[in-house]
Amino acid sequence: MSRLARYGPALALRWPRVQREMELVERAYGSELGRTIDRIAEWSWRLRIASGRVHGCDAVDELRTSAEYLLGRTGFYNNLHRARMHWAAGLAAFDCILDIGGSSPSDPNGALIELGYSHKPTALHILDRPEDDQFHGRPSYSQSEDRVTEWGTISFHHGLAENVTDIDALGELSFDCVFMGQTIEHIEVDKLPLVLDFVRRHLRPGGRFIFDTPNRHITRLVVGDAMLSSDHTHEYTPVESVELMRNNGFDVVGQLGLVPMPLSASSGEFHWDESETSEPVVDDPTDCFVFAFECVAVESA
Repeated sequence: MSRLARYGPALALRWPRVQREMELVERAYGSELGRTIDRIAEWSWRLRIASGRVHGCDAVDELRTSAEYLLGRTGFYNNLHRARMHWAAGLAAFDCILDIGGSSPSDPNGALIELGYSHKPTALHILDRPEDDQFHGRPSYSQSEDRVTEWGTISFHHGLAENVTDIDALGELSFDCVFMGQTIEHIEVDKLPLVLDFVRRHLRPGGRFIFDTPNRHITRLVVGDAMLSSDHTHEYTPVESVELMRNNGFDVVGQLGLVPMPLSASSGEFHWDESETSEPVVDDPTDCFVFAFECVAVESA
Protein backbone atom coordinates (compact mmCIF):
# COMPACT_ATOMS: atom_id res chain seq x y z
CA MET A 1 0.00 0.00 0.00
CA SER A 2 3.00 2.35 0.22
CA ARG A 3 2.69 3.48 -3.42
CA LEU A 4 -1.05 3.85 -3.08
CA ALA A 5 -0.69 6.01 0.03
CA ARG A 6 1.33 8.57 -1.91
CA TYR A 7 -1.72 9.41 -4.04
CA GLY A 8 -4.05 10.05 -1.14
CA PRO A 9 -7.37 8.82 0.25
CA ALA A 10 -9.34 9.69 -2.89
CA LEU A 11 -7.43 7.17 -4.97
CA ALA A 12 -7.73 4.59 -2.20
CA LEU A 13 -11.52 4.90 -2.19
CA ARG A 14 -11.64 4.36 -5.95
CA TRP A 15 -9.21 1.43 -5.84
CA PRO A 16 -11.73 -1.43 -6.38
CA ARG A 17 -13.06 0.23 -9.56
CA VAL A 18 -9.54 0.99 -10.72
CA GLN A 19 -8.58 -2.64 -10.21
CA ARG A 20 -11.54 -3.84 -12.29
CA GLU A 21 -10.76 -1.46 -15.13
CA MET A 22 -7.04 -2.30 -15.02
CA GLU A 23 -7.96 -5.86 -15.95
CA LEU A 24 -9.19 -4.46 -19.28
CA VAL A 25 -5.99 -2.46 -19.71
CA GLU A 26 -3.80 -5.48 -18.99
CA ARG A 27 -5.73 -7.59 -21.49
CA ALA A 28 -5.30 -4.83 -24.09
CA TYR A 29 -1.53 -4.82 -23.63
CA GLY A 30 -1.51 -8.56 -24.24
CA SER A 31 -3.77 -8.47 -27.31
CA GLU A 32 -2.42 -5.30 -28.97
CA LEU A 33 1.26 -5.19 -27.97
CA GLY A 34 1.85 -8.84 -27.17
CA ARG A 35 3.38 -8.17 -23.75
CA THR A 36 2.52 -7.43 -20.15
CA ILE A 37 2.08 -3.83 -19.11
CA ASP A 38 5.27 -2.16 -17.83
CA ARG A 39 5.34 -0.59 -14.38
CA ILE A 40 5.38 3.07 -15.47
CA ALA A 41 2.47 2.61 -17.87
CA GLU A 42 0.60 0.68 -15.21
CA TRP A 43 0.74 3.50 -12.70
CA SER A 44 -0.07 6.08 -15.35
CA TRP A 45 -3.20 4.13 -16.28
CA ARG A 46 -4.18 3.69 -12.64
CA LEU A 47 -3.97 7.41 -11.93
CA ARG A 48 -5.81 8.38 -15.12
CA ILE A 49 -8.59 5.88 -14.46
CA ALA A 50 -8.93 7.02 -10.84
CA SER A 51 -9.19 10.65 -11.96
CA GLY A 52 -11.90 9.76 -14.49
CA ARG A 53 -9.86 10.89 -17.50
CA VAL A 54 -9.94 7.46 -19.15
CA HIS A 55 -11.59 4.08 -18.71
CA GLY A 56 -10.16 0.61 -19.11
CA CYS A 57 -12.20 0.12 -22.28
CA ASP A 58 -10.24 2.99 -23.88
CA ALA A 59 -6.99 1.05 -23.77
CA VAL A 60 -7.33 -0.79 -27.08
CA ASP A 61 -7.98 2.38 -29.08
CA GLU A 62 -5.20 4.29 -27.32
CA LEU A 63 -2.63 1.53 -27.75
CA ARG A 64 -3.44 1.26 -31.45
CA THR A 65 -2.18 4.84 -31.89
CA SER A 66 1.07 4.20 -29.99
CA ALA A 67 4.48 4.07 -31.63
CA GLU A 68 5.02 0.56 -30.29
CA TYR A 69 1.85 -0.71 -31.96
CA LEU A 70 2.42 1.07 -35.27
CA LEU A 71 6.09 0.10 -35.53
CA GLY A 72 5.23 -3.48 -34.66
CA ARG A 73 2.28 -3.83 -37.02
CA THR A 74 4.18 -2.40 -39.98
CA GLY A 75 6.94 -4.96 -39.53
CA PHE A 76 9.40 -2.20 -38.68
CA TYR A 77 10.39 -3.71 -35.34
CA ASN A 78 11.00 -7.08 -37.00
CA ASN A 79 13.41 -5.40 -39.41
CA LEU A 80 15.06 -3.55 -36.54
CA HIS A 81 15.45 -6.79 -34.62
CA ARG A 82 17.15 -8.41 -37.61
CA ALA A 83 19.52 -5.43 -37.85
CA ARG A 84 20.36 -5.73 -34.16
CA MET A 85 21.04 -9.45 -34.60
CA HIS A 86 23.36 -8.64 -37.52
CA TRP A 87 25.19 -6.15 -35.32
CA ALA A 88 25.42 -8.47 -32.29
CA ALA A 89 26.76 -11.34 -34.37
CA GLY A 90 29.71 -9.19 -35.41
CA LEU A 91 30.80 -8.15 -31.91
CA ALA A 92 34.23 -9.29 -30.72
CA ALA A 93 34.77 -12.19 -28.34
CA PHE A 94 34.90 -11.33 -24.64
CA ASP A 95 35.59 -13.77 -21.82
CA CYS A 96 33.78 -11.98 -18.98
CA ILE A 97 30.73 -9.81 -19.74
CA LEU A 98 28.37 -7.71 -17.66
CA ASP A 99 25.06 -7.17 -19.47
CA ILE A 100 23.11 -4.37 -17.81
CA GLY A 101 19.42 -4.75 -18.57
CA GLY A 102 20.16 -8.10 -20.21
CA SER A 103 17.39 -10.37 -18.94
CA SER A 104 15.37 -12.23 -21.57
CA PRO A 105 11.73 -13.10 -20.83
CA SER A 106 12.13 -16.57 -22.33
CA ASP A 107 15.81 -17.42 -22.89
CA PRO A 108 17.74 -18.32 -19.70
CA ASN A 109 20.99 -17.54 -21.53
CA GLY A 110 20.07 -13.86 -21.53
CA ALA A 111 19.22 -11.22 -24.11
CA LEU A 112 22.72 -10.89 -25.60
CA ILE A 113 22.98 -14.59 -26.47
CA GLU A 114 19.35 -14.57 -27.64
CA LEU A 115 20.20 -11.63 -29.90
CA GLY A 116 22.77 -13.76 -31.69
CA TYR A 117 26.09 -12.90 -30.05
CA SER A 118 28.30 -15.51 -31.69
CA HIS A 119 30.88 -15.96 -28.92
CA LYS A 120 30.27 -17.66 -25.61
CA PRO A 121 31.90 -16.05 -22.56
CA THR A 122 33.24 -18.05 -19.65
CA ALA A 123 31.33 -15.73 -17.32
CA LEU A 124 28.19 -13.78 -18.19
CA HIS A 125 26.73 -11.55 -15.50
CA ILE A 126 23.23 -10.18 -16.12
CA LEU A 127 21.83 -7.26 -14.14
CA ASP A 128 18.12 -6.53 -14.42
CA ARG A 129 15.14 -5.65 -12.28
CA PRO A 130 13.70 -8.23 -9.87
CA GLU A 131 11.93 -11.05 -11.66
CA ASP A 132 8.43 -9.75 -10.91
CA ASP A 133 9.26 -6.19 -12.06
CA GLN A 134 10.98 -6.70 -15.42
CA PHE A 135 9.88 -4.73 -18.49
CA HIS A 136 8.61 -7.74 -20.45
CA GLY A 137 7.01 -9.39 -17.44
CA ARG A 138 8.22 -12.16 -15.17
CA PRO A 139 10.65 -14.45 -17.03
CA SER A 140 9.51 -17.99 -17.81
CA TYR A 141 12.49 -19.47 -15.90
CA SER A 142 14.02 -18.93 -12.47
CA GLN A 143 16.86 -16.44 -12.03
CA SER A 144 17.48 -17.34 -8.40
CA GLU A 145 20.58 -19.44 -9.06
CA ASP A 146 23.59 -19.37 -11.37
CA ARG A 147 23.12 -21.25 -14.62
CA VAL A 148 26.04 -23.48 -15.57
CA THR A 149 26.29 -24.26 -19.29
CA GLU A 150 28.78 -26.18 -21.38
CA TRP A 151 30.46 -22.89 -22.30
CA GLY A 152 30.32 -20.89 -19.08
CA THR A 153 28.38 -19.65 -16.06
CA ILE A 154 25.48 -17.19 -16.21
CA SER A 155 24.89 -15.22 -13.00
CA PHE A 156 21.79 -13.08 -12.44
CA HIS A 157 21.86 -9.95 -10.28
CA HIS A 158 18.72 -8.00 -9.46
CA GLY A 159 18.31 -4.28 -8.93
CA LEU A 160 18.02 -1.02 -10.83
CA ALA A 161 20.82 -0.07 -13.20
CA GLU A 162 20.90 3.29 -11.39
CA ASN A 163 21.84 1.43 -8.19
CA VAL A 164 24.54 -0.79 -9.67
CA THR A 165 27.06 0.47 -7.12
CA ASP A 166 24.90 -1.00 -4.33
CA ILE A 167 25.16 -4.56 -5.68
CA ASP A 168 28.02 -6.01 -3.66
CA ALA A 169 28.56 -9.08 -5.84
CA LEU A 170 29.26 -6.88 -8.87
CA GLY A 171 31.47 -4.46 -6.98
CA GLU A 172 34.06 -7.19 -6.52
CA LEU A 173 34.31 -8.02 -10.24
CA SER A 174 35.94 -6.65 -13.38
CA PHE A 175 34.86 -7.24 -16.96
CA ASP A 176 36.23 -7.48 -20.46
CA CYS A 177 32.98 -5.95 -21.73
CA VAL A 178 30.03 -4.12 -20.26
CA PHE A 179 27.07 -4.32 -22.62
CA MET A 180 23.82 -2.35 -22.63
CA GLY A 181 21.37 -3.40 -25.31
CA GLN A 182 18.60 -0.80 -25.57
CA THR A 183 19.10 0.08 -21.90
CA ILE A 184 20.81 3.44 -21.56
CA GLU A 185 17.62 5.28 -22.56
CA HIS A 186 15.85 3.75 -19.53
CA ILE A 187 18.35 5.07 -16.97
CA GLU A 188 17.53 8.28 -15.11
CA VAL A 189 19.58 11.07 -16.68
CA ASP A 190 20.85 12.47 -13.39
CA LYS A 191 22.04 9.03 -12.27
CA LEU A 192 23.63 7.96 -15.54
CA PRO A 193 27.06 9.47 -14.65
CA LEU A 194 27.17 7.19 -11.58
CA VAL A 195 26.44 4.17 -13.78
CA LEU A 196 29.08 5.20 -16.32
CA ASP A 197 31.60 5.73 -13.53
CA PHE A 198 30.93 2.17 -12.33
CA VAL A 199 31.38 0.84 -15.86
CA ARG A 200 34.65 2.72 -16.34
CA ARG A 201 36.10 1.56 -13.01
CA HIS A 202 35.13 -2.09 -13.55
CA LEU A 203 36.41 -2.49 -17.10
CA ARG A 204 39.63 -4.46 -17.36
CA PRO A 205 42.53 -2.81 -19.27
CA GLY A 206 41.54 -2.70 -22.93
CA GLY A 207 37.94 -3.59 -22.05
CA ARG A 208 34.98 -2.31 -24.03
CA PHE A 209 31.75 -0.56 -23.14
CA ILE A 210 29.24 -1.36 -25.90
CA PHE A 211 25.67 -0.14 -26.20
CA ASP A 212 22.93 0.57 -28.70
CA THR A 213 20.03 2.96 -28.28
CA PRO A 214 17.29 4.69 -30.32
CA ASN A 215 18.37 7.81 -32.18
CA ARG A 216 16.34 10.83 -31.06
CA HIS A 217 17.06 12.50 -34.40
CA ILE A 218 14.72 9.89 -35.92
CA THR A 219 12.41 8.85 -33.07
CA ARG A 220 11.08 12.39 -32.76
CA LEU A 221 9.64 11.95 -36.26
CA VAL A 222 7.52 9.10 -34.89
CA VAL A 223 6.42 10.41 -31.50
CA GLY A 224 7.04 14.16 -31.52
CA ASP A 225 7.71 15.43 -28.01
CA ALA A 226 6.95 12.03 -26.47
CA MET A 227 9.30 9.04 -26.39
CA LEU A 228 9.04 5.61 -27.95
CA SER A 229 8.26 3.96 -24.63
CA SER A 230 6.80 5.19 -21.36
CA ASP A 231 9.80 3.58 -19.65
CA HIS A 232 12.34 5.75 -21.52
CA THR A 233 13.75 8.66 -19.53
CA HIS A 234 15.74 10.21 -22.40
CA GLU A 235 16.45 9.37 -26.03
CA TYR A 236 19.87 10.47 -27.30
CA THR A 237 21.38 11.56 -30.60
CA PRO A 238 24.79 10.24 -31.69
CA VAL A 239 26.39 13.70 -31.30
CA GLU A 240 24.92 14.07 -27.82
CA SER A 241 26.20 10.62 -26.86
CA VAL A 242 29.75 11.30 -28.01
CA GLU A 243 29.80 14.29 -25.69
CA LEU A 244 28.22 12.25 -22.90
CA MET A 245 30.90 9.58 -23.20
CA ARG A 246 33.75 12.10 -23.28
CA ASN A 247 32.40 13.88 -20.20
CA ASN A 248 32.33 10.57 -18.32
CA GLY A 249 35.79 9.26 -19.07
CA PHE A 250 35.33 7.34 -22.32
CA ASP A 251 36.59 7.57 -25.86
CA VAL A 252 34.22 6.40 -28.58
CA VAL A 253 36.31 4.07 -30.76
CA GLY A 254 33.52 2.72 -32.94
CA GLN A 255 30.16 3.98 -34.23
CA LEU A 256 27.56 2.12 -36.28
CA GLY A 257 24.02 2.86 -37.42
CA LEU A 258 21.20 0.32 -37.51
CA VAL A 259 18.33 0.73 -40.01
CA PRO A 260 19.34 3.81 -42.04
CA MET A 261 16.48 6.23 -42.69
CA PRO A 262 17.91 9.01 -44.90
CA LEU A 263 14.57 9.81 -46.57
CA SER A 264 12.86 10.25 -43.21
CA ALA A 265 15.72 12.39 -41.93
CA SER A 266 15.76 14.66 -44.97
CA SER A 267 11.99 15.01 -45.32
CA GLY A 268 11.16 15.37 -41.63
CA GLU A 269 8.47 12.72 -42.02
CA PHE A 270 8.83 9.13 -40.84
CA HIS A 271 8.68 6.59 -43.66
CA TRP A 272 7.80 3.18 -42.22
CA ASP A 273 8.90 1.26 -45.32
CA GLU A 274 12.54 2.46 -45.36
CA SER A 275 13.50 -0.47 -43.15
CA GLU A 276 12.42 -2.88 -45.89
CA THR A 277 15.13 -1.86 -48.35
CA SER A 278 17.93 -0.33 -46.29
CA GLU A 279 21.16 -2.03 -45.28
CA PRO A 280 20.80 -3.37 -41.75
CA VAL A 281 24.04 -1.86 -40.42
CA VAL A 282 26.05 1.09 -41.78
CA ASP A 283 29.09 3.08 -40.66
CA ASP A 284 27.42 6.47 -40.23
CA PRO A 285 24.78 6.49 -37.46
CA THR A 286 23.50 10.02 -38.08
CA ASP A 287 20.26 9.17 -39.91
CA CYS A 288 19.68 5.68 -38.49
CA PHE A 289 16.85 4.61 -36.22
CA VAL A 290 19.31 3.09 -33.74
CA PHE A 291 22.99 3.77 -33.20
CA ALA A 292 25.61 1.59 -31.54
CA PHE A 293 28.80 2.75 -29.84
CA GLU A 294 31.92 0.95 -28.73
CA CYS A 295 33.87 2.82 -26.08
CA VAL A 296 37.05 2.46 -24.02
CA ALA A 297 37.98 4.12 -20.77
CA VAL A 298 40.25 7.10 -21.44
CA GLU A 299 43.15 5.60 -19.53
CA SER A 300 42.85 2.47 -21.73
CA ALA A 301 42.64 4.32 -25.03
